[in-house]
Amino acid sequence: MPADFPDELKAAYQESFSSQALAANATPHGAGLLNLARTLEQTGDYDGAARAYEELLAHLSHGLEAMQAWLGLARLTLAGGHRDALEQQLRNALAQAAKLGPLRLALAELEAAEISARASHPAAPRLFARAAHSLGLAHLSVSQARAWLRLHGLGGEAPAPELARARAVSILADPMHLSEVFEQVSGLFPDLLLLAWKEPQGQAARLARRWVQDYPQEILDLLRSARMRPEFSELVLSSLEEQGTAAGELVQFFRATPEFAERAARISEGAPAPMVLKIYSLGISQVQVGEEWISDGSWKTQKVKSVFFYLAAQDGRAVVVDNLLEEFWPESGEAARANLNTAASSIRRTLRSAREVAGPDLILRVRESICINPDCPRWHDVEELEKAYQAGCRAWEDGQLNVGVLQFTRVAQLYRGPYLEGIYMDWALRRRTSIERIVGEALERLADSCLDQKSFKEALEYSQRLLELRPDTQGVPLRTGRASR
Repeated sequence: MPADFPDELKAAYQESFSSQALAANATPHGAGLLNLARTLEQTGDYDGAARAYEELLAHLSHGLEAMQAWLGLARLTLAGGHRDALEQQLRNALAQAAKLGPLRLALAELEAAEISARASHPAAPRLFARAAHSLGLAHLSVSQARAWLRLHGLGGEAPAPELARARAVSILADPMHLSEVFEQVSGLFPDLLLLAWKEPQGQAARLARRWVQDYPQEILDLLRSARMRPEFSELVLSSLEEQGTAAGELVQFFRATPEFAERAARISEGAPAPMVLKIYSLGISQVQVGEEWISDGSWKTQKVKSVFFYLAAQDGRAVVVDNLLEEFWPESGEAARANLNTAASSIRRTLRSAREVAGPDLILRVRESICINPDCPRWHDVEELEKAYQAGCRAWEDGQLNVGVLQFTRVAQLYRGPYLEGIYMDWALRRRTSIERIVGEALERLADSCLDQKSFKEALEYSQRLLELRPDTQGVPLRTGRASR
């Protein structure tokens, strides 16, 4: 341990890295219950989800999974309309997050603020202000921008609010953050539109018009939901009129709205809005099509689900059918092709069932190859993690350490657990090992950088996460020297 650690951090260090503490922070039993609870929550089985979260807390009173369980219970409390326990649940979640380090605390504060805002709790503006400060310190720029915009949307004041709003819009408009914005755009859009509506000649309005063009499906989902304030429809329609053409479903929506029908009739119908496919392979494996989550029970079998994630693992490349047969049906002979055809059809049906409108198939078979439709906008956490790691390494080698820290922080944020945990096929094991290696390197560099900056609490968090990833490591591999180049 570095000699310049303050005494209180030395004590925290010893406590955090004891074998008992590491075992309590992450257990297979806890991870399984957490995944079950999240799945039940997303499928609307709130009673079952609550029982799973409560059982987890009965086994684990502290640590990462306990924090996530308290947040889960708070979401369920809000969804059920029984809000008496909400404040205490959020307090418990934040108390656990504070023990895990600044990065996890900042993200927990943002989620707690979001839950409070949906509950119309008077503490929501204060929580967003607190989250914005913490997220800035943790180098989570897009999430900080989201907190600033939400604070503005609630009417809360923050230090230099105009500067904060301008900075938020600049962050969201920066091409460097395009992937992260793409992931969070549904949550960001309403507050950006509010700012654009209030400042029609400002940068926020220009960015909103661009997003209307770039994210038609998200706009359509917002128009159909209660999250879009009625006055924003004018802003969206004006943006469509500037373009002259728009996705067919968007045009049809406005033509069916009496006050906008005449204007919408002059807008040409373009191609259907592309359905966004979001794939989460780190931690709990999940798929989102548009706004709809695909439940685990929607897959015909676990093998069918594994075939889909194998296709997703190709990073957009087509797979030769013979290679796929060798991976999944090596001893099935002539029946293997029939098995593959059945699996591909089942995947198409599962993905199609999550869409409200017809559209192109998300799985394509072209002669002797098969792939996820390359024309479908796709976001995959594994691809984004690997891109962030590579960008961080390039910046590090070029001496741009600040940029490197931002990219490695993104790696740490994206890594929510093992890659496709529960799948033990060779291809998944190889990718899992590769991801754990690069995440470990990113955490090492972050810990070193934090020590150079005397940010001891942050260094402690990244070191602890490194030991969670590599529990057989003897000691904490800090001070590799790479941060000082």
